[in-house]
Amino acid sequence: MCSPALERSPSPGSPPAVERDAEHLHEIHDNKFVKRDSLNGQDSLMLTTSATVLAGLLGAALILMGGRAFTTPQAAVGFGIPDTPADHPAFRAWLRVKGLREIACGVFVFVLMLVATTSLLGWYVMALAAIPAGDAVVVLRSGGPKAAAYGIHGATAVVMLAASIGLLV
Repeated sequence: MCSPALERSPSPGSPPAVERDAEHLHEIHDNKFVKRDSLNGQDSLMLTTSATVLAGLLGAALILMGGRAFTTPQAAVGFGIPDTPADHPAFRAWLRVKGLREIACGVFVFVLMLVATTSLLGWYVMALAAIPAGDAVVVLRSGGPKAAAYGIHGATAVVMLAASIGLLV
């Protein structure tokens, strides 16, 4: 069934209905729909490239932070939770669990960069932003320093959201 715009016959001298309506349609780009007039091609490419580089840096940071759980567990004291027993064996075990999950999240960023669309990478990074946002809440509810909650975890969540928006635009 044709849309009403496609059923109309063009008036003399005007472009056919299909061409006229195509100006308002979206085109498929990188397996996602984008408005043709939202950004020009050069700006869009630059934004996507910058956001992809930022996502890669975030992935690398996740891998490095996860590795620190094994190499320097005393660095967990800077996480922001008061009285963190960095030298306690039970805490170190939990810290390693957290470290492995951070490493896996970081590796998955790189997997998506290699095999997925920028849109999928953007949605993943947006979902990942919930982790540092949740960390900020944990630090605040534990009576930790607001500077760590907002300056480390909150800022990380904002950067992740900015990267995801850049990948989704």
